[in-house]
Amino acid sequence: MVAIGLIISVLLGISMVFLISRKLTLIEIIGLAFPVGIGVQSVLMILLDSFSVPLNAFSMLSISLAVMLLVCIYLFLKKKTEMQNWFSTVTKFSVPRINALWLLLLLALVAAEVMNFGKCIYFPPFDRDSLTSFNTIALIVAKEQTFHNLSLFRDPGFAEYFTGGGSTLSYTPFAQCSYAYVYMLGAATSKMVNALHYLSFIIVFYGLTRRFVTDTAAMFATFFAFVTPEFISFSSLSGTNVLHSCYAVLGILYLVLWSKERDRSYLWLSTVLLWLNIWTRNEGVAFVGSAVLFMLVDAVRHKNYKSFILFTAFTVSAFVFWNIYLKIFGMNSQQVFIFYPFWDGLKIKTMANEMWMLFTNKVYYGWTISLFVLLLLSNVYYIWKRKDQLPVLALTLGALFIYTLLLYQIDYVWDTIENVIRFSYKRFLFSFIPLFWFYIVANHNSSVLFNWIDRFVYREKIGK
Repeated sequence: MVAIGLIISVLLGISMVFLISRKLTLIEIIGLAFPVGIGVQSVLMILLDSFSVPLNAFSMLSISLAVMLLVCIYLFLKKKTEMQNWFSTVTKFSVPRINALWLLLLLALVAAEVMNFGKCIYFPPFDRDSLTSFNTIALIVAKEQTFHNLSLFRDPGFAEYFTGGGSTLSYTPFAQCSYAYVYMLGAATSKMVNALHYLSFIIVFYGLTRRFVTDTAAMFATFFAFVTPEFISFSSLSGTNVLHSCYAVLGILYLVLWSKERDRSYLWLSTVLLWLNIWTRNEGVAFVGSAVLFMLVDAVRHKNYKSFILFTAFTVSAFVFWNIYLKIFGMNSQQVFIFYPFWDGLKIKTMANEMWMLFTNKVYYGWTISLFVLLLLSNVYYIWKRKDQLPVLALTLGALFIYTLLLYQIDYVWDTIENVIRFSYKRFLFSFIPLFWFYIVANHNSSVLFNWIDRFVYREKIGK
C-alpha cells in the first residue's frame, strides 16, 4: 500500500507539472514530481477535513486519483498537441557529453546521497521538534482520521501547549499532512517523505541550474550545495526546514528563469512552488515578499500589472487560506508578531552579533557563505554594467533581509532572541545555501572559468 500511495503521489505530481508547463526538461519533471504531488495531496487533505470527510487511505487515494484523472483529461482534450511535441522532443535522446570532472562529482554526490537516504529511512524520527509536534500530530491524524477535531487540540490538558507562541498551530500544515498521508498507507516511518523530498530536490536543482550554466558547473553547484554539512545532516531528520527549502529555492529559481525567458508557464510554476513554500513554513512569506517586490519592479518596467496582481494574490492566498481554516475551527494560536514599527537597540545589537557568528561559522556551511561574498564582490563591475545575475541576487538578498526584519518584529515569549538566531535562523539559511551556490557558478567570472574548464576537459574530443 505504501508503494502504491507514493507512486500515486508521483503520478499526480507529474500530471500537475504538465498542467502548468510543457516546456520543462525530463530531469526537471522527474525531480518536481514528488514534491508537487505530495504538496497537492496535503492541500487536498485539508480541504477534505474542512468538509469533515474522514482522512484515511481510501479518501486520500480516491481524491488524488480523481484530480489526476481530471487533469489528464484536460491535457488530452486541450493540450494534446503540446504534449505530443514534448514527448517527441524527449524521445530524441542523445548521450550527454560528460567529462571526468562531471563524472567524479556525480559519483561523489550519488555516494553521499545513498548513505544519506539510507540513514534517513533506517532511523525513526527522534528529533525533538518532530516528536513534540509534526510527527506526533501526523500519527494521531492517521489514527483519528481528522485534523481540525484532533483530540490533542480539544483536550484542555494539551490545548494550551498546541496553541501557544511558537506551537504546532503556528506552523502551516504541509509536514503534518504529508507525514499523516504515509502513516495512513501503513508506513513505519514518516521520514520517507524527507528522503524522497531531498532526493527530488537534488535532481531538479541540477536540471534547473544547467539551463543557466554548463553541465560541469551545474554538477559542481549541486554537489557542494547538497553536501553542505548542516544542510545534509538535517535532511535526514523529520523536521520542516529542508522540506521548506525545496519549495522556496525552486520557486525563486523558476522566477529567475521566467525573467530570463519570459515564458509564462515558468511564472506559474514559480507561483505554485512559492505557494507551497508558505504552506510548509510561515516564514516562507520572506521569499514571497521578495518575489512580490521583484514582480512589482518588473510590472512597472514592462507595464504588465496583470501578472503582478495574479502572482501576488495567489502566493499570499496560502497564508490566508490556512488562517481562515484555523479561524473557522477555533484553532488560533497565540499572536506573537508586533505589527507596529519600534526601535530596540539592544535587540538589534544582539541579532547582529549572533548573525555574524553564524555567517562566519565554517562548521555549519563550510566555505559557502565566504565564497558567495567573495564572488559577489569580485563581480560588482558586471553587476553594475551588465546586471549580471541581478534577479537571483535581488530575490535572494531581499528574502534574507525580509526574514531578518520579521525576526526583529516578533515578541519571543517562548524563547530568547539568541536561541532563535542560533537555531531557527541557522536552519532557515538552508533555503539560501542552494541559491548561494547557484550564484557562485552562474556569475560572470565563474562562467568564464567553467567555460575554460570545459574547453580543457573536452579538448581531446573536440580537437584544437
